[in-house]
Amino acid sequence: MPADSSHDHDRVSALLARYLSGDATDAERAELLRRLPHADQIRGVLDAHADVDAVSAWEMARARITEPMSHRAHRTHARAWPRGFWRGGWGRTTGIVSAALAVCGVIFVLNHAPRPTADIREYSTRTGQSAVVTLATGIRVTLAPQTKLTVATTSAGIDATLIGEAYFVAPHQLARPFAVHTGNVATRVLGTSFNVARYANDSVTRVFVTEGKVATGVLRPSIITAGTLAAITDSVVTTTEVSDAQTRIGWIGGRLVFQNAPISDVLAAIHRWYGVDIRLADSTLASQRLTTELDVRRSPHELMAVLEAALEIHVTMVGDTLILGAHRPTPHRAPERRTTGTTFSTETEMGR
Repeated sequence: MPADSSHDHDRVSALLARYLSGDATDAERAELLRRLPHADQIRGVLDAHADVDAVSAWEMARARITEPMSHRAHRTHARAWPRGFWRGGWGRTTGIVSAALAVCGVIFVLNHAPRPTADIREYSTRTGQSAVVTLATGIRVTLAPQTKLTVATTSAGIDATLIGEAYFVAPHQLARPFAVHTGNVATRVLGTSFNVARYANDSVTRVFVTEGKVATGVLRPSIITAGTLAAITDSVVTTTEVSDAQTRIGWIGGRLVFQNAPISDVLAAIHRWYGVDIRLADSTLASQRLTTELDVRRSPHELMAVLEAALEIHVTMVGDTLILGAHRPTPHRAPERRTTGTTFSTETEMGR
């Protein structure tokens, strides 16, 4: 067995043991089901044996799986069962045997089930760049800056892994199932248009549906309908009704719309679109919230003027760093000198 396969086998074995003993976290349960083919059917089998002595079942299954074939030929029935196995009655015993067989079946499926060959393609955007991707099934994807999308297409369906932010427009009649994975969260398309955001340092996936509905979550997906924003962690899904869709998808047209947003969210978006570092010279600014609209097609100096007006502060630029300073007591007039900033191409068409 190749080294990678052996490592995967050991990892799945460890996850199965924790799953059956009831010690697995939500993240571990999700990882186990991702690693197993036919996960929905297997989950039902495993959950059906949750009330038996799963530890005994697992030990029996593991002993059976790892035992050399030469030993099996000479094994007697007296040595086949763990000491004390028959205590507790026939019902308990048959439950353990059934659970052990279920575990063996999972391992067999893991090792022997055919896996469709995947066509894997990767798309990414740089700072200040968005891109449009059209997938094989007609799904149109708009990628935000600093985003990476990996798409695996098989005859069984399409699985996309997203780091960053993207807006998906899917036909109402999909020829194959389509899912977007962000961390442990899977968002399954039910014929819809929706936005998914989760950057590398985020702990929450945010899904906003503009049309139709999606199923999203870790173990027990929730149905999210149009006009709803879902914030999904490894353990909970929280939903909020959104009155202005542009606050979630305005970036597609080059507009960043913020309504009472934490200033940290505003500054993170500015960094992704303009590639500038931002420093707060006044620490009290970190607790502020902001309602404003930014046009990413404008130059960094025009951006400075918008921030000065919205926050009533001094904003200066040193090299590639924006410095947000102290509150100014009187209105500040924008400098008359205008410099030519970088011209940003807000949309790039990528291969079909």
